[in-house]
Amino acid sequence: MRAAVVPSVRGKWEVKEVPTPNPGPSQVLIKIRASGICYTDVHQTRGELPGDFPRILGHEPVGEIVAVGPGVTTRRIGDRVGVPWLQSSCGRCEWCARGKPMFCAQQAGTSGEMSGGHAEYMLAYAHAAVLLPEGLSYEQAAPILCAGYTVWSGLRIAEPWPHERIAVVGIGGLGHLAVQYAKAAGFTTIAVSRSPDKDRSIRELGADEVVRNGQGQVLKIPNQEAQARLSLVFETFLQCRSASKVVEVFKTHALLLPRRNRFGDLVWKAPRVAAVLSILKHPAYAGAFTYGRTRTQRREASQVRPSITRLPQEQWRICIPDIYPPYISWDTYLQIQAMLKDNHAEYDRHKTRGIPRPGKALLHGLVYCGECGHKMVVQYKGGTRYICNYLRQQYRTPVCQYIAADPVDSRVVDAFFQALAPVELDVYAQALAKQQQQAERIAKAHAQHLERLRYEAAYCERQFRHVDPEHRHVAAELEHAWEVALQALKQAEAAEKQRAQASTPPAHALSPTLQAAFRAIGQKLPELWPRDVLSQAQRKALLRCLIDKVVIQRARRDQIHTRIVWRGGETTTFEVPVAVGALTDLPGAHEMAQQIRVLFAAGTSDDAMARQLTQHGYRSPSRPAVLPSTVKGIRLKLGLMQNRSQSHPRQVAGSFTVPQLARALGVPPHWVYHQIKRGTVVIRRDATTGLYLFPDATQTLEAFEQLRQGQLSELRY
Repeated sequence: MRAAVVPSVRGKWEVKEVPTPNPGPSQVLIKIRASGICYTDVHQTRGELPGDFPRILGHEPVGEIVAVGPGVTTRRIGDRVGVPWLQSSCGRCEWCARGKPMFCAQQAGTSGEMSGGHAEYMLAYAHAAVLLPEGLSYEQAAPILCAGYTVWSGLRIAEPWPHERIAVVGIGGLGHLAVQYAKAAGFTTIAVSRSPDKDRSIRELGADEVVRNGQGQVLKIPNQEAQARLSLVFETFLQCRSASKVVEVFKTHALLLPRRNRFGDLVWKAPRVAAVLSILKHPAYAGAFTYGRTRTQRREASQVRPSITRLPQEQWRICIPDIYPPYISWDTYLQIQAMLKDNHAEYDRHKTRGIPRPGKALLHGLVYCGECGHKMVVQYKGGTRYICNYLRQQYRTPVCQYIAADPVDSRVVDAFFQALAPVELDVYAQALAKQQQQAERIAKAHAQHLERLRYEAAYCERQFRHVDPEHRHVAAELEHAWEVALQALKQAEAAEKQRAQASTPPAHALSPTLQAAFRAIGQKLPELWPRDVLSQAQRKALLRCLIDKVVIQRARRDQIHTRIVWRGGETTTFEVPVAVGALTDLPGAHEMAQQIRVLFAAGTSDDAMARQLTQHGYRSPSRPAVLPSTVKGIRLKLGLMQNRSQSHPRQVAGSFTVPQLARALGVPPHWVYHQIKRGTVVIRRDATTGLYLFPDATQTLEAFEQLRQGQLSELRY
């Protein structure tokens, strides 16, 4: 027989000769008279639904039975039949028990587990072959096996009551059947279509009304409060740059979000991050029609529920802008998506920066490792540090770098100030304008909320007053609804009154000095930076306005090689000195000691030497400049004493000092001091020098050796 065969994933269909199958037990062989084309065929060709290749598709087949297999008694040769998508299931799993066999892991589906109808013949289970009524042509019957069954299931699940109205949105492959089914079931049928050329055909199919705005265009929701609230979501996000911040603003001002319930009705709900993100991410609010933004597939044959994966924009199948009335422009939509992606701090996978947070590290999300190129993370344990642990996570190798954050942050901030210094912006006027706009939008939202609650209370009152008093149960229920509406209105009015009393005029709240600083932000920002005017998150946001990334690498133990990549691609490179543990870790320690020797010989003081050495580029181990204490320590190690008291150890003729005695005995000095403190060695300090002095004689050393060995219990001097 001939069949349309799909040889491989995304392969081109090939009409070729294949063996004619023979019916097995409980199966029938059907000669295909018609087989409908469905977009699911495209999904299957792309490998987005389970099934092996090569395969024969087609899940809307109709035809005549030409052979029956063993055990078939319900069907006979010559029957006109059609085969639906699902032919059989296990009948025992949870999905089958819940009446949803289409999710059964052991199902047998037409064009899935079994070959489809795009062929001259196909096999099907006898109990799945549906008899076709006489007079129904094959061409008319084929779409009913998929599209017809789908819309009938939707109508059945909706559970409409007699004489209710049914709205069919979109009159296409499924919609034209839905109109006929709803009308045949006795419901008032309303067809929602944006194509004027379909009006006559829609009415011939049985629609009682055709709804459209008269111009074939989609309109915004006919509710000004809902429109204003959606616009407020976008405006607040562009100002706050975070979905969670939008929720925080809405909750602070007791604002609700417009949503649709399961019946498509407008309801007002408390804002949630997920709801705000669904609004921000949907391209329809930017006026674009899209299709194929997600991919549904079963990764394993045993997977009961298919997984839904969101695709990046470049993989959407259809994206047509300027179809719907927009709330934002397409460029603004793309800007919002970039901000959301940047906010999503997935360091390991996407290398995004995340939103500015209140942590101490100013460059979190911006710092990259100069050794391996991966993003560095912040560690606050034991001090603020940038660490590169990517290779450690992946390959269990040692951490690339541990670098103190404070010196790098300080130097990068200085470079930021230098880049910003020429800028002159009247930020104060812009800030006041935005604050005033925000206040006006929120006040308008509260006014619209009160207006809606007053309408709902008046509507409930009208319903109650028009009810027949004889219907006591109905009247009681309407009275309760009226009371609930009045209570909600009363609470909203009280909250509005409280807000009006607590609110203060926001304008001109800054001092003249601070206003002048904002008007010259480029020059005054270094003065505002250390004050409490800016939060840590605001400081980070300011840095990100100009800085794209910062690459750091420890060139030496005392120096961090730093490169700033500015927005636009320009770079700035410099070295950042960092603290080290000892003077010997500094590369110029020996040269600095020689300089101190020369300066000391010239009679220079420690403070003057520290200043001169700093000017020549030297530094202390833990400071960017040379400290006088560092000079003093090096000088004393070199034996350069400014007065007699600094001579260590002291030389007293005929006597041992404690360090000298300890050195002769081969013990630490604190052992001798301990014996003196516990009274084992009795001695007084010398009145002239203030030191413990022991006789410089062999007997002294022998006596201490006997004391150490326990032969003597006490020594007196």
